[in-house]
Amino acid sequence: MLRNLLKLGMEWAERQKPIQVHPEKCTHTRHKSSSCDACIEICPNQSIHLQPSLTIDWSCNGCGLCTSICPTEALELRKKPNKEFYTEVKKKTEGNEKIFFHCHQAKEIAPLENQLILPCLAMIDEITIQLSIANGINQFWFLTDVCEPCTLSKGKNLFQNRLHQWKKRYPEMEWITTTRATYRAFVKMGNNRDVNLQDSGQINRREFFKVFGNEAKQTIVKSLFKEKENSPWKNGELTTQQSIRLQVHQKWIKPNLELVYPLQEKPFQFDKDQCTLCGICEKVCPTNAIKIQQEDQQLFFEQEQCISCNLCEDVCFRNAITFL
Repeated sequence: MLRNLLKLGMEWAERQKPIQVHPEKCTHTRHKSSSCDACIEICPNQSIHLQPSLTIDWSCNGCGLCTSICPTEALELRKKPNKEFYTEVKKKTEGNEKIFFHCHQAKEIAPLENQLILPCLAMIDEITIQLSIANGINQFWFLTDVCEPCTLSKGKNLFQNRLHQWKKRYPEMEWITTTRATYRAFVKMGNNRDVNLQDSGQINRREFFKVFGNEAKQTIVKSLFKEKENSPWKNGELTTQQSIRLQVHQKWIKPNLELVYPLQEKPFQFDKDQCTLCGICEKVCPTNAIKIQQEDQQLFFEQEQCISCNLCEDVCFRNAITFL
């Protein structure tokens, strides 16, 4: 009884962490030769560990940087997973020409219907930008004066690097970095009614017990019905992963844009003389971007299916695959 209560408590506590972990999606789970360490490099608190499997400890501050940089989506914000996030982007950008982004630090900013609030501006990725453009956005606003005193320097640098790339890639778009004062003036001019201040995030006593009760109920149900072990393997084969970003790219972006950049932009170089067609690259690829036809002795690479995890390059013992 005590052991079950302890297990229940640990499971409930794990669900309180701001980042949800899907270890079965991690490239290190698919193959030990994976060299990916993007999440570890970007984490400001050294909260992420890859051994013995992908985990996040309690030093995590929920900044979300790891979620925006993980190619296999093994890490997601618990409060707003990728599917929910991109659905919100789609909703906020449809029928608008402008989109506003700011982080949680700007709590006093009045809300707009075409505004997206993030833990950090570095969570804005290429899919977010392409989806916005596909829905008619031509003006991007970023509230950046709160970035200057922010201690999250890795997030600030990542956002600045991405913004520089977007300006070069999409010169026809307007890229505006602004201050809170300018933003307030815009809100005042654009709205004829009073707007409430952004929710501070505090909840009352009744709401607290409601949230607590729901979390406890979900945890109990999960403990009663034993879940299958998180593993990318099924019937002796590595399974294909359902990438939310790829689905958004193919269903919401491609039909509405003439020029679409793939998730993997690095040129794929294949050395046919070095390849033995062993098939390891095809087996480990999480999205079926690589296909081998043994009868024709050929390897096919589908760039639109590639998510830039580089696992095929890592596992090739003949160095026949290279991303330049």
